[in-house]
Formats: sequence, C-alpha cells, structure tokens
Amino acid sequence: MGAFSIDERLRVTTTIRDNPYEFEEKQLFDLALRINKKRQFLFVSKVLGKHLHVKPFVPLYTGFLLACRFLETQYGQMHPAAKQLVAGLKANEPTVSLAEQRMAAPEKIAVIGFAETATALGHAFFNAFSANATYIHTTREKIQERASSIAFEEEHSHATSHRLYAPEGFFDEAAQIVLVDDEMSTGKTNLNIIAELAAYYPHIKRYTVVSILDWRNEAERAAYETFANEHHITLNVVTLMAGEMAVEGAFYDEEVVPEAPVYDVKEVTISEKAFVEVLPLTSQSEDGSVCTKGYAYETGRFGLTAEENVQFLAQLAKRSLPKRGKTLVVGTGECMFLPMMLGLNLGEDVYTQSTTRSPIFVDEQSVIYEKYRFGSLENAGVPNFLYSVSKGNFEQIIIVVERIADQQGLDTLIAQLSVPVLVVELTRGVLQYDGQHIYENEL
Repeated sequence: MGAFSIDERLRVTTTIRDNPYEFEEKQLFDLALRINKKRQFLFVSKVLGKHLHVKPFVPLYTGFLLACRFLETQYGQMHPAAKQLVAGLKANEPTVSLAEQRMAAPEKIAVIGFAETATALGHAFFNAFSANATYIHTTREKIQERASSIAFEEEHSHATSHRLYAPEGFFDEAAQIVLVDDEMSTGKTNLNIIAELAAYYPHIKRYTVVSILDWRNEAERAAYETFANEHHITLNVVTLMAGEMAVEGAFYDEEVVPEAPVYDVKEVTISEKAFVEVLPLTSQSEDGSVCTKGYAYETGRFGLTAEENVQFLAQLAKRSLPKRGKTLVVGTGECMFLPMMLGLNLGEDVYTQSTTRSPIFVDEQSVIYEKYRFGSLENAGVPNFLYSVSKGNFEQIIIVVERIADQQGLDTLIAQLSVPVLVVELTRGVLQYDGQHIYENEL
C-alpha cells in the first residue's frame, strides 16, 4: 500500500493489484494538485517526460516496455530487451539501443496516441515496431483543409474536444486497434473513443488499451466487460501498474504565481532547413486567428507507417544541434516525441519535458514547485504552462515547436527563462533569440 500527501491535508492511498515489473510507485509517479473541480489531484508521471524533466531515454524506454508487455500478454511473445529496459528505468541509465530492438508486429495493428499528454508515449510504443504497424494521434487542432474522421470527449479534462485526422483507408487492414494513454482513472475516455471507432470501422473486433497506470475500481473494470459484450468486441488492457486509490481531505490554498514578464526578444534565423516534411495545411486557433504555417508529417497526426518512422528517425539522427553544458529540451503541447529524439541525439547531460495546457497547482512541497505561464505556441488563445524547471540548473534550453502560431506566447515563455535559448521550429529550421550569437556558426 502506498501513501501520498501534500502537507497532510490531501492524502491519497494506493493499493496495487498488478505490478509485472515490480516498479516502486515513486519510480513511476508522485502527487500534485490539479486546478480542476472534477478531480483535485493528479499523479505526475516521472517517466512520461511531460510535466517533469527526465532523461530522454526514459519516456522512450517506457513506451517500448509497454510494447513488450503488449506482445507478451496478447501474443505470448517475450521480447529479449524487456529485462534490460526495466533495469534501465530503475537505474535511470540507458542499457540498450532501441533502434536495434525493433521487431515486426505479429499482425497489422493501428496505434492511437491520446493528445496531448500521450502523443509521445503512443509514438514510443509504436517505435518498437519495424513493420505491420501504423500510428496516429488524436489532436485538438482545427485543421481547415481536413475533416476529422471521429471526435470524442475526454473525462476529467480541462479541454475535451479530440479530433482524429485519419487518412482514407488508414484502418482498413488493421486486425486490431491499440489505444495508448498515460493513465486510466475511470477508463471512460477510452470507451468513448472505442464506441466511435466501432461505429465507423465495424470490421475491427479487437481493441487493446495500453497505459502506464490503471486506477479503475472493480465496477469500472466490470463496465469494460459489459461494454465489450454490448459492442461485440474483444477489449484488453495492458499496463505497467494497476491498482485502486482512496482520497482523504482537501487542499484550498490560494496559488501565488508571479506575473509573467513580457518583452520583445531579438530573433535571428540561423538555419532555414526544415527538420520534417511540411504539409501545406492551415489551422484556426482558439482565439479565431488563422495560422498558415504548415504541419509536420512525421509527428503521426496524419498517420504514419512503421517503415516511414524508422527511415525518418535515421535521418533525424544526422541533424546536429549545438549543445552548451547541461541542456533541457522542451517539447510543446502535442509535439513531444520528436523533441525527445532530438534530445536523445544530443548525448549526455540532456533532459526533456514539455509545455502543457494542464493547469496544475504550484506548491513548494510538491514536485510541481513552480510554473511559467504563457500563450500556447501552436494554438493562439490557449493558456499553457511549463513546470518545475529552475532546480535543474540548466545551462541551455532548446525549445522544439512544430509550428509557431503565437509569437507573443513564445516571447513570453523565453522572457521567463534565465539561460540561453535556442528554438527549433520543425517546419522551418533553427532560430536563435536574444542575440545569442554563440550558436551562429555551428549549424
């Protein structure tokens, strides 16, 4: 039984019923406070690379390990790298090269990652396969030239509208659909999307939900069985840790966060060479403005095959970025997996995390000890946050964004960072800010 608390006022007790790799709870997550009336707390992942900075291999190993668990439980296949992945995650040191461990999926599978938190986890799961797998992630982007194939609502969320821009025929050959999320609380979000998928793609009768954590209680697990029977499908769950939780107390303190400074930063273009294939699509932001910059094909938002993924990552590994000491690579919103890969390619003393739209309460006794506020870089009009950076004592920060839709949001974020900043706009190239000419001749 695990116990988590903040100032002894909010207490969460966990009872673990399934832990196949014998992780300690504190190795996977810790407690923080949500600014959300539906649920006042959340478990902040220590392996996801979203709200807390981690070494880049950690979320990549986590997704790959979930793929190993999927192969073992669904097909009886033991992946030879599974034990090494577990050892690496527990020791917080890489033990194996993932590029050398990929294998073909036993049958054709379609993998879906949930926006925004699990887009990278889904991609990392998909990255375990060299063939027979396709990947796509849900998105909150309103793309003007594309129609969403399905839309669904998310439980316990501060932002509910999910869209799926699946290309025609994307699910036609799939023997099953695998949905990847970072955590299941009630599990209702997964049922929402499966109901939509089952209606649109009635030929697919097998679904697997993959998640790092599964907190469904007995009644919620029974609801999955009932749902599967009603929809005439097979529905399985694969997880690294499963259990139940009990909550006591409440937390009502007022949050004190300094106002974000705003000033004009000096932008100097260093390289105009895009990192990705740019799709000529436009989007409507939350504030009604239109962004005409294109999207990156290789993120998986528009569908990606295993073969395309392997080929692109091999090319990405050849792109160099300048590194100045201990470095934090910051992904943005749904753009997380490619920043992680860029961080991995930078070598030692590199960490990664991401901006988020999740409003988390700052408390000195929590792992979320500070927050930077700014407008979403990709979706103007949406508040975004970056958490718990300063104690990392970074000497350089590299912000990796797919496309900049809100320059003021980027400027506001940079204004709060007290170290040299490099910006990688994947669809454009590398930018420097504040006249940091030390990078000028290094690309």
